[in-house]
Amino acid sequence: MQGIDGKIRGAVRLASVVGLLLLHGCALLQPEPVPEVVGPAPEVVDIAEPVVEVPEPAPEPQPRPVVPPPPPWQVAIVLSSRQPAYEDVASELSARLEDVAIYDLDDRSQPPVLALRQINDSRTDAVVAIGLRAARSSVAMSQVPVIFSQVFNYSDHGLVTGNSRGVSALPPLDAHLDAWKKLDPTLARVGMIIGSGTKRC
Repeated sequence: MQGIDGKIRGAVRLASVVGLLLLHGCALLQPEPVPEVVGPAPEVVDIAEPVVEVPEPAPEPQPRPVVPPPPPWQVAIVLSSRQPAYEDVASELSARLEDVAIYDLDDRSQPPVLALRQINDSRTDAVVAIGLRAARSSVAMSQVPVIFSQVFNYSDHGLVTGNSRGVSALPPLDAHLDAWKKLDPTLARVGMIIGSGTKRC
């Protein structure tokens, strides 16, 4: 009897040991977990308050330097004589220009050459010569630019140079004819009476 009990106990022990081994073996044979495939680590976003850049204030504009106006031109007006046609031009120029000096070549108190020397010795910027005599003398002697007027036959005297220019005494003949034709469209010919100092065209 004792032998049967011993066998049973031995079988129970053996079954227990086998059960434990089986359990232990299952634990050993269990496959290791496959790691999950994970993408790149997510970016860490700083959720701090955004930095607002405050633009620097624009520099205040610097005031422009005050440039004084240039001094007015000093203009010498040279008259061939005091006849009204010349004096009217001189009066009109004097009213429009700020700094004007008038010289009359017909003045008996001084020779004409002295008037032109005074012009060259002064701070004159330009000469306006009115009439043929004034134009010829000014172009010949003046050291500053000359503008002449009231001269009909300027080309005969070579008055247009690198330092001198002239204002035409008459408008072009075509302009004369056009003006007459406005008054009388049937007009075909216009005659002009000219003086001895006028170049015939």
